[in-house]
Amino acid sequence: MPTFLDDVIADLQTVRSTLSNELQVIGSAVYNAGSNLSSHNYSAAGEYLKTAGNGLSDIRLPLIMLTSSFLWNCRLGFIAIRDNWPSEAGAIDMSAIINAMLLANPDEVTYFIGLTDAFRKSIWNRPYNRDFYAALARGFEQWE
Repeated sequence: MPTFLDDVIADLQTVRSTLSNELQVIGSAVYNAGSNLSSHNYSAAGEYLKTAGNGLSDIRLPLIMLTSSFLWNCRLGFIAIRDNWPSEAGAIDMSAIINAMLLANPDEVTYFIGLTDAFRKSIWNRPYNRDFYAALARGFEQWE
């Protein structure tokens, strides 16, 4: 992963925490304003509404600032992913498999044969399914 993505991820976490805390303050202020309104304590309700309004202004900045906003960092993250996405791999067909086997180093050959033998061993004591293997062989009849 590109190293600057770590910075983007850290920035996103910071902004997320800040917004979460700010929304908690706003929610409490609105709740308290409602409680004070129902008690006809209009002065206190007004102060709580001012607090909520200030909180909304405070969360606006992290959302819209050009270089450090949540949306900006998300954009940078997606750009990094797009720009570093692995290129399309070639098709996996018989030719590619044979070429890969021909180019394999001795350790890769040993590993491949070990896996092949392990697969063979896993079915060694199973009952022979004559219909399955006959159908499989018929798939190669075109070669004859």
